[in-house]
Amino acid sequence: MNAERPPTLFVVSDGRGETGAAVLQAALVQFRDQRHTIVRKANVRTAARIEEIVAAAAGTHGIVLYTLVADETRRAMQEAAARRAVPVVDVLGPVLSALHDLFKRAPEAEPGRCRVTTIPPERTCEPLGLSRSSAAVSQPSAASRGRSSASGWRPRVRPSER
Repeated sequence: MNAERPPTLFVVSDGRGETGAAVLQAALVQFRDQRHTIVRKANVRTAARIEEIVAAAAGTHGIVLYTLVADETRRAMQEAAARRAVPVVDVLGPVLSALHDLFKRAPEAEPGRCRVTTIPPERTCEPLGLSRSSAAVSQPSAASRGRSSASGWRPRVRPSER
């Protein structure tokens, strides 16, 4: 990578791109003073458009974070990235998979629904299972979390991948 040019981080969405951008920003705060360029691509709904974006990411040695919900575009992203050896992060995939397993039904896979279905403002900042009146939140110990590295981060591994 050219030392003069900062890394390029592509945020790709079939909606507005706000979810992917928010997740990226949440992660970037852990890399203070790191130079980077963010390119946000919204309303990406065709395989041809995905090919263009992945080609651009390959040309900048960038990575792609994506929040695509339609099976066709998700598959196109995975295939294009594999062909060009571009690192990708499927932001919604693990969540959709977990909800699929929990609800025993497939997601609707309809792009742009984030603005249609909203959570009431009074519930947007509450931790799961806690009300605003909860006084204390207990944290599991490092041993119970199964820390595997100095940072404590450990990817979730599905039983079929073990």
